Amino acid sequence: MKSLKFMENFISTVPFNMWQNMAKLKRELEDHIDMPEQKAEKFFENLQLDIMIMAAEKDIATDEVDSVKQALMNQQMITQHLKKRNEYLDDLEEANERIKILDEELDKLEAKISKTEESLVQSVSMLLEKDEQLKTIRKEMKIMDDERSAFDQELTRLKTSRLENEKSSLASRVECTICYLSYDNEARVPRVMKCGHTICHTCVDRIIEQSFGSPKCPFDRKIMFGLFTTDNPYNLPPNRHIMG
Repeated sequence: MKSLKFMENFISTVPFNMWQNMAKLKRELEDHIDMPEQKAEKFFENLQLDIMIMAAEKDIATDEVDSVKQALMNQQMITQHLKKRNEYLDDLEEANERIKILDEELDKLEAKISKTEESLVQSVSMLLEKDEQLKTIRKEMKIMDDERSAFDQELTRLKTSRLENEKSSLASRVECTICYLSYDNEARVPRVMKCGHTICHTCVDRIIEQSFGSPKCPFDRKIMFGLFTTDNPYNLPPNRHIMG
């Protein structure tokens, strides 16, 4: 009976296919419960051998179950890995699309930069040209300033010369340019010769006395008196402008 109880406990721990074999052994054991002792020992030896074989088969089955479980776990891991890989590929494809868009935007930006650089080069060229023009204008302005300065100097010189001439003319109006004595209404009356020059009455008289023939103007050597006019200082008209 102990053997039967042991078999029942053992059968409850084995897989179903092994349980079928154990159930068969149990039935055989029940059929031979009243066998002789020697035969029973032999039977139990065979039974122990069968139990050992079944235990080994159980271990093999357990290993196979573990292998199947491990394979299932590996399959799950592979499935998860494939899922992650697919997600990664989707992300990679999306990233490639974004990179493509960024490349297009970069190309546009490079084209814009190139156009800006060309415009900048043109602007720099125009600026350099304007700078050269400005330098030329400055040179021309300097030349004009120099010419203006020279003109101003010449104008100042002319004004000074004119003032001096006016002073000289004014002086010549108030004094005889031969004797350098001031005109008066007596012996120094200013007389206008035929040529238009003016000298004092006394100088006219002296020129008449010193001349041989027709007296002449001491400035332009023209005849002092007109035709049919006596060589006399009184025949020359006085300069009313000088006499006031």
